[in-house]
Amino acid sequence: MSAVPPVTQSVDVQTGAQIGANASNQAIADAYDSVPYQSKPFAQSAPEQLAVMAKLFGLTPPDFRNARILELGCSAGGNLIPLAAKYPGVKAVGLDISKVEIEHGQEVIKKAGITNCELKALDIVKAQSEITGQFDYIVCHGVFSWVPEAVRHAILDVVRDHLSPTGVAYVSYNVYPGWKTREVIREMMMFHASSRPTPAEKLQQAKAILEYTKNISAEQSTYGKLLRDEAAQVGRAEDYYLYHEYLEIENNPMYFRDFIKLAGDRKLAYLGEAGLSDMAPQRLGKDISDTLGMLSGGNILATEQYMDFFTNRTFRQTLLVHEAQAAKINRGLGPKSMREFSVSTTLFPDPDFKVTAGQLPLAQYKDNFGRSLGVNGALSLELIKVLVEAKPGSIAFGKIVEKLKATVPGLAANAEEAINDAIGMELMNLLVQNVIKLGMDEVIAPALSAKPRAYALARAQAELGQTWATNLVHQPVGISPAHRSVLALLDGSRDQTALQAELLAQLKDGRLTANRGQERITAEAELVQLSGQFCTQALNDLRQLLVLTA
Repeated sequence: MSAVPPVTQSVDVQTGAQIGANASNQAIADAYDSVPYQSKPFAQSAPEQLAVMAKLFGLTPPDFRNARILELGCSAGGNLIPLAAKYPGVKAVGLDISKVEIEHGQEVIKKAGITNCELKALDIVKAQSEITGQFDYIVCHGVFSWVPEAVRHAILDVVRDHLSPTGVAYVSYNVYPGWKTREVIREMMMFHASSRPTPAEKLQQAKAILEYTKNISAEQSTYGKLLRDEAAQVGRAEDYYLYHEYLEIENNPMYFRDFIKLAGDRKLAYLGEAGLSDMAPQRLGKDISDTLGMLSGGNILATEQYMDFFTNRTFRQTLLVHEAQAAKINRGLGPKSMREFSVSTTLFPDPDFKVTAGQLPLAQYKDNFGRSLGVNGALSLELIKVLVEAKPGSIAFGKIVEKLKATVPGLAANAEEAINDAIGMELMNLLVQNVIKLGMDEVIAPALSAKPRAYALARAQAELGQTWATNLVHQPVGISPAHRSVLALLDGSRDQTALQAELLAQLKDGRLTANRGQERITAEAELVQLSGQFCTQALNDLRQLLVLTA
């Protein structure tokens, strides 16, 4: 999130042209220069994910591999640059008001040798007259709620005017009723920190009042518990997020119904959310799902609003299409809907689960969010094993079918259509539970080559000293300083012997250090052994993180 109102005499860093307009909130623009928003990829906003949702609902979205992509409020391009790096046929354009962040993004573009991505320091209101042509995918993540009304209207105007006929737009925003309580937290933090002159001091005081609120233990009322729980959750956020989410001048949540009204006024229609599980009343239980169906009368917009009320939702990632596409949308999903996709998961076997003979579940898995999934059927179990085996990549539906026919007793004896439907239904259930992800392309983690090579963008990010890199499935993955040293070397010119020699040189001259307790290891024989061990481990780690291409 970093698009802001017009700022006086901002400069387009590409051309040097003056692009300023009358500023109503110079302080907001300054905030992003003084506290840059950490610009990372958001997998849920990637055009491939938008294409998956459009295809699930019966539309024919543009090919994301050769699309024109526009991001409004692109920050330093962390969400946009990887798309241009991965797909040479893409034309990517990003706009952001922060000159500092745009310059940082351009440094990454130059370092990675990317030629199909353009970042411009330009406010969104001004963009209405500056943008030319149509875009197949328009992304606006973490902006809509954090700008004045004029900018919110301008965002939707840009979508209306520049989204291609079959294109998909993604807009994220804070929603009520969940933000009702968070507004109390925000206003408390702003009140307490308002007299402080600098962002750093405001953050310090905001965190101090949060910490105090979390530790109020005498208050046993419903309000007291709610306040403490929200304060505890907010307090876990990183500084850049805390500042821009809670201490910005603008933060304007709205009800889903009101957002849809704004979109509808521009003849933009609701496609869905970026993730199917966010739209699935089944995840709330059969009783609630049945009640929702009765209350909404089958109206998807009413269903979504009721779900917000029932779940106290705080945030939405909404997909919009042109109104002319609405008649083609088919939300009647079934097992056949799964057949055209690849599938991935983050599930892993629960190490604490013990099988009990004759009792269910047959197995138990966990995911990266700490959730548990009990598996009761033989087909379900073998399916999850196939998906786990494919990690960290994904596997196409057809390959899943062939593997299961070979491992599930009696499955191959059924008609092909029945087999496909059974597996499709299993996948539908997992998708609704948000433990699998669909993709358009199969992703296979490559075997280590004689001369390992990393994704060029990830290598450039490592060379620039970032603490994270973008992987091949549009995710940010953390990298330690030692792993960063290895990653920066993986240009395909060195075999493992050469890599180990370079790591040894860095250990000897102090660029890298190895310690035993508080004492630095300097004995050459030990450093030789350590450099070899770490080289092997780091290459395996980076492969699992999906940042290697060979």
